[in-house]
Amino acid sequence: MKWIVFVTLSSFGAGLRWLFNHYGEKYFEAIPIPMGTLLANSLGAFLIGWIYASYSQSKLNISGPLFLLLIIAFLGSLTTFSSFALDSIKLFQNGLWNWALLNIFLNNFFALSLCYLGIKLN
Repeated sequence: MKWIVFVTLSSFGAGLRWLFNHYGEKYFEAIPIPMGTLLANSLGAFLIGWIYASYSQSKLNISGPLFLLLIIAFLGSLTTFSSFALDSIKLFQNGLWNWALLNIFLNNFFALSLCYLGIKLN
């Protein structure tokens, strides 16, 4: 049963990630930064902070295994450090140094800030 929940949550996270990439490219095409990756990583950072704090403070009434499934399966497939790394390298390779550095800064800034915000909202 846990395997089915894992696959389902992973699929949902991956599907949401695809939507971010698809619409990020569509609506932010004038910006060289991969906005889909930035948005997915930012949302994932906020959610991991919020879920962690809610679970730790017993405000989220779920079991330990479900907590891990949400973090590993859903958020693990939603967020992606490897895509962020590749996107940044591609910007560097295309000579877009300023955009590459801004991409690195924004992904890290939003990930850390929103994770902290997620924790503090509990």
